[in-house]
Amino acid sequence: MHYVFIIIFYHLIQLCLDFILAAQADFNLKTRTFLICMNNKSTILP
Repeated sequence: MHYVFIIIFYHLIQLCLDFILAAQADFNLKTRTFLICMNNKSTILP
């Protein structure tokens, strides 16, 4: 029975790690897009 719990626990950790990495990548993409937009606005404005 212990092996089943270990396998389930391991899969849950993997899912959490995947979710955290995906969220971090998404956040980095949004931040980069935001910075690019801000740079474009500052260059457009006189």
